[in-house]
Formats: sequence, C-alpha cells, structure tokens
Amino acid sequence: MTASKNEDLIQQLMDEFYTEWQNRDGVSRENLLDEYLSKSPKHVVAVRFGNMNYQVGNGGWMQWHDNEYSKDIEVLMDYCIRGYSLGHKIFKEIYQILMKVFDNIEAFEEELQELYDYENEYHDEDEDDYYDEDEPYKNFYHRLKPLDTKYYNLTNNAEVLWTGVIDIINNIDEIIDLNHWRHKISEIDNPAPVSTISEEEEKPRCKLVGTDGNAFAIMGTVSEALRKAGHANKINEFRDKATSGDYNHLLQVAMEYVEVY
Repeated sequence: MTASKNEDLIQQLMDEFYTEWQNRDGVSRENLLDEYLSKSPKHVVAVRFGNMNYQVGNGGWMQWHDNEYSKDIEVLMDYCIRGYSLGHKIFKEIYQILMKVFDNIEAFEEELQELYDYENEYHDEDEDDYYDEDEPYKNFYHRLKPLDTKYYNLTNNAEVLWTGVIDIINNIDEIIDLNHWRHKISEIDNPAPVSTISEEEEKPRCKLVGTDGNAFAIMGTVSEALRKAGHANKINEFRDKATSGDYNHLLQVAMEYVEVY
C-alpha cells in the first residue's frame, strides 16, 4: 500500500465518521467516538490523528487546543506508545512533543487561574494600571511555537506518519505492556543542554522596585522583559524555577534572569 493510499484510507475513515456525526443531532464528537471504540476503533484512531495533524498543520498546537481537540491528548499518547512498540520511531518524537504540549496546557490553565485570583483580589475598576490579562495567552503561544516547528519538521514526510497510523489501526487489538513501552518511549535519546543566561550574555533590565510586589505580577513582568530581550525560550524555565519555592526564592530566581532596578 502506497503512502497516498494510506492517507486516502485515513481520510475515508474520517469522512465516514463525520458523515454519521452530521446525521446524529445532539450527539457530541466525544460521545460518538466512545460509541465507535466498541464497534470500529479504526475510525477513532483515524479521526484523532487526522484532527491533530490538520489542526496543528493549519494553526499550530494553540489552534488544536483552542478548538478543544486537546481532549484527545492522553489517548493519542497511548496510540503513540502502541505505534512505537510496532517499530515506528516517529511516534516516540510525537509522544515527547505531546508531553510538552500537555505540560504547557497545564501551566496555561494555572496562569489563567492565578490571573483570575489576582484580579479579584487586587484589581480596582477605577485604576487603568493593572496586570495584562493577555499575559497567559502570550506566554502559552510563545511556549508552543517551538513545538509547532518541531512537529512540522517531523511530519514533513507524510508517508512516515500515515504508514505508522495504518499500522496502529491494523494492530489496535493487540495486547501490549503499556507501562514497559511508556518507559521506553519517554527516554530522551540526546538530551538538549539546559538553556540558561550565561555570564557572557547581558541580562535584560527589569523594573521591579516600586512596582506591584505580588508574585504573579513579578513573574509576568520578568517574563515580558525576557521576551522583549529575545529570550522567550527561557520563560518557561524561569517560571518552573520561580514557582519551586517560596516568595524569597522567586526573587532570587528573578535576579538570575534579569537585572532588577
């Protein structure tokens, strides 16, 4: 079976699923997928991978999440484990991308909640100067952008992806040791060095003295300073370190990344 036939088969399965969905008023996509799990799991695999590839290919992981397809993420990760156990190396890389997307979605939801709590406690409707409500979305976008590029490069050869998906479909009933393969697929072959601001690099200046001392506001201000200085790739690392201790720890970490004034 050629690559074009593999892709055509995936599209055919998706078309069959969506035709039935259109004829089932009031039934959600998720409920219909649950029905198909018992009667035709091959449609479920095709739809979830097809939706992911189309959404990410057209608008990145942020579009995939905004359109609520990220509900599939844990199931897709299990499919990737199955694909990797069948010898398709591409699924190890997709799995590790999905892991990072999952972590970033959780961080995004936490930032939205922190912003909600912050505005409820500190926001004065008569004041114009308060925390930028778009900050979590900006952070989310910048954290996902490198993962978009990695996925595009990885799936540039569609034949590799769709051949693997068809193999998953053909072996979907095979029993595998998920825990064993989850451990294998999570191993990083060539760990990238931790990104830090070296002594040779000039830290961006960041005004914190005399500003809002709320922890969330400090993280937002430092993140914005890093982004403006071209260090957007270090924002996630900064936030992870900054939230791993108490308030004094947050201030110490901030001074590692920016020159405070």
